[in-house]
Order: sequence, then C-alpha cells, then structure tokens
Amino acid sequence: DAVYQPNTFGDAFRSIITVRTEGLPWHVVEIMKLCEERQWIHCEEGCWSQAMPLGKELPRSLWDFIRTLRWEPLALEDRNRLTVAAVGGEVFSLPVIALALDEQEAALQERLDEELVRKQDWLEPVPARLVARRQLAQYRFVHTFYFEFVDRQLEGSLRSEWHGRIGSAKKQIWAENWKDIAGELALH
Repeated sequence: DAVYQPNTFGDAFRSIITVRTEGLPWHVVEIMKLCEERQWIHCEEGCWSQAMPLGKELPRSLWDFIRTLRWEPLALEDRNRLTVAAVGGEVFSLPVIALALDEQEAALQERLDEELVRKQDWLEPVPARLVARRQLAQYRFVHTFYFEFVDRQLEGSLRSEWHGRIGSAKKQIWAENWKDIAGELALH
C-alpha cells in the first residue's frame, strides 16, 4: 500500500491481492506492478484507484506468477541456461556453467548480462571467486523464489546428468585445487 498512496482500493481488492500473493511482500510488490502495467489500477490527480475488476488474468499463486509471467516468456535456450545454472546452485560460477553447457564463456556472459540480468531480471552478478589466480565471474538468482522455481524444473536422470556435468566442470576448473571444493563436489 505504501507505494500506492493515497488510494481508494476497497476491502475486496485488498483481499484478492492478499490471497493471490499469500501475503508475501515481494509477491505483493510484483502483483501491484502487474496491476499497474495492465492498467487494472491507475493514478488520477495523485490518488490510486482500481480501474477495472481483477479477474482470471491475475495469477493464482506465486508459482503461477513466476511460470506464466516470468518463465514462459523466456527463450528456450535461456530457460535451459537457467536450469543448468540452478543445478550449479543459487550462486554459480560462469565458467562452470559455460563448460557444462559447452558454450563459449564470453558469449554466455554477454547473453546472461544482456538478457537475464538487464532485461529479464532473473540474475545479478556477484563478486568473482578467485581460483588458482583466476577470477571466476559469478551470478546469483535475484530471488530465492526464482531459484526454487527453476530448480524444480529438472527431474530424474536429466538432473543427475547435469549434476555430473557440473561436478566434472568444477573438477576441471579447480584442477589440482579440487580438494578445496570437495564439499561442493559431493553435491554433484
């Protein structure tokens, strides 16, 4: 409510937003942005009001919101990149994912920065990790909800295959220092 003050939103509007967002603050903010983008709410003379009834277009849950409004619009290749990145962890090293995907590191970094950081807001860069005098670019999922959603997309033998590829990539990059990440390797 604080961003959309003053307002004339009624109890029914607040109730729908609360139920659909499960009261999660991040989700409330995202749903309110959606309402504004879709012009379901508007500001006139400094006061926010409901422009039209909220209907079927409003996602029914957090996972429905992420799936329909954030995941499905992504290019298939970017979904695949995010899925493999999630196998690498909520925070992951670019060279590891590039090696696992068999993509050129520079090209992958350009794509992640342009599409999944700037445009789509799925990832953000974090400080690089130093490994054997080499700085490894790292990213993290912008929100734990995004990471959890993507992590659920991969099941069974495919998940095992990607874990194996991530583990192999880490072992290759860390080379003789692989014991430094033995705990991480155990996860893969």
